[in-house]
Amino acid sequence: MTILLSALVVALYSLTTTSWHELVPAFRRRVAKVNDVSRAPPLVPLTIDGVQAGEVSPVVLEALRGYPEVFQIAPDGTSVSLALRLETASFEERNAAVAKAAAGLRESGVIQKWRDEILALTTGFDAPPVLLTERRFVPLLGGRGYGVAINGWSVSPETGQEHLWVATRASDKATWPGMLDSMAAGALAAGQSPVEAAQAEAAEEAGVPAQLAASARAAGAVSYRGVDEDPVLPKNDTFFVFDLELPWDFQPRPVDGEVECFERMSVDAVAQCIAYGEALEWTGKPSGGGTPSAFKPNINLVVIDWLLRRGHVPPDAPGYLDLVTSLRHEHCR
Repeated sequence: MTILLSALVVALYSLTTTSWHELVPAFRRRVAKVNDVSRAPPLVPLTIDGVQAGEVSPVVLEALRGYPEVFQIAPDGTSVSLALRLETASFEERNAAVAKAAAGLRESGVIQKWRDEILALTTGFDAPPVLLTERRFVPLLGGRGYGVAINGWSVSPETGQEHLWVATRASDKATWPGMLDSMAAGALAAGQSPVEAAQAEAAEEAGVPAQLAASARAAGAVSYRGVDEDPVLPKNDTFFVFDLELPWDFQPRPVDGEVECFERMSVDAVAQCIAYGEALEWTGKPSGGGTPSAFKPNINLVVIDWLLRRGHVPPDAPGYLDLVTSLRHEHCR
């Protein structure tokens, strides 16, 4: 049923004439929504090795008080750092201590949606990690997040028009279930390069053969600073973006259970889903009737970037330059 309804939406919006003068302002609102920090509580800086590596909310700060052997909190509650013994401990000892704290926070319910993936907490992508820890602990500590997103697209041999392969997230996903997504995406594991991650995600999520996945090309990055679904979690995330042109007769397929299905969407349909998707607040009305599905909020940036780079958005549309610059937040490096 989901596939049939989505196919109907695609057919409907593919017949419309896209009004970029209306859509670009709508796109800008989507980007602004992802960068909205108004829901975030006051944050306390987390300092490790003398450098700010993150920032924590009052709720998380109180939870960390239960682990004085790992985290040292200023008497006035205005800063948090690793306990002195860990500042001078080996990298392995530091990670082990933080792992015990993370396990305890999981048991108490502070860390939810445990992923059992190890990510690096770092002050910047090119900086060495200050520690390695559970994926869901990194945003609680206000750490920078890095991931990859792959735009899979094809050209119609009949019309010459570009179409984008769009995934529908599985209904049992811990985050943003049932929403539209890029063909493949995922977090960068500790020590993994963006190229390695992109090729792995293309294979694991979309069944792209290794030889074809190897033709994915780096296409820059998008970034944002906002809050997660849970306003306790600050988000400072960067996606390394890859483009992968696929043969028209190639069909991505769900492999690892992360995706329910894949659909090949026209540019008009993609634009309408970004602007008028039903899963986010919106007061406007789509030009065709009916309501399209919505993209996962941060993936809006990835898809908008693709539309811009492929020349689908006219540069004379109102707000074009503001849209371009809004896709890369200055604090996410």
